[in-house]
Amino acid sequence: MGRNRREQSDPRVIKDWRAEGRGLGRNEDYLQWLRMQDLSSSGNSGRIPSPITGNRAVHLLSGPEQNAFYIYAACFVFGVVDIREQYALWPPEETLQIA
Repeated sequence: MGRNRREQSDPRVIKDWRAEGRGLGRNEDYLQWLRMQDLSSSGNSGRIPSPITGNRAVHLLSGPEQNAFYIYAACFVFGVVDIREQYALWPPEETLQIA
């Protein structure tokens, strides 16, 4: 299991992460809602510095996510100005209802 052993849907965890500013910001100031160390994984995950995001480490949690990132990064030439990965869906009550 990841470093944060509390359940990500726990209201206390959500409150703490919102207080940290997770899921907010742009470019190099963006702080991912969900980071690699928050999950256990036996798959392919990584942190990749990106010039699109001001050399902020982009947290990618799977191979398909990495492939999509490389496609979007290639589109940088065509006007992509920011990539914000692992963001929260708000409001959480509505997200849980949909799930």
